Amino acid sequence: MRNKEYFNNLYNEYYPQIVAYIHKHIFNHEDAEEMAQEIMLAAYKHIDEFDEKKASFRTWIYVITNNRLKNYYRDKKQLTSIDDEENPIDIASKECVEQAAIVEEDKRYVLEAINSLPEREKIIVVGKYFENKSSSEIAASLGIAEGNVRVILNRTLKKLQSYLSKQGYEFG
Repeated sequence: MRNKEYFNNLYNEYYPQIVAYIHKHIFNHEDAEEMAQEIMLAAYKHIDEFDEKKASFRTWIYVITNNRLKNYYRDKKQLTSIDDEENPIDIASKECVEQAAIVEEDKRYVLEAINSLPEREKIIVVGKYFENKSSSEIAASLGIAEGNVRVILNRTLKKLQSYLSKQGYEFG
């Protein structure tokens, strides 16, 4: 069993990042903090299931976070409560760790594909999807029209999909 200090260090490092990540998705800071607390509590309860040989803690906690966000959106769509005692959801199961390893492999495929792009296309994709920049911000940094950014992004995404398909990556 890992000690309390080990988890406290992880909590202090990742809690603010998890809150910020969730807030970007649900746009409510109080709900983001509450969800992050639930995620960290679930991680704490299942910390002994975490296997650093399969994935980093960062990957593991983000898989838990993404699963929790999926539950949030699904439950919001169905207008039912996530706290339903008759249908508890275990968001930190062993399957999460295995899924984290798959996510890491997927990330390697995608990063390899992005790195194969010409510099301008790479700047646009990274700006849009990793730095959360608007098309106008990207356009200003490149000195091109905003409409050109959208056209280049669309073509680049098709190029990435083609590249990934040729590498044997399966979508879905």
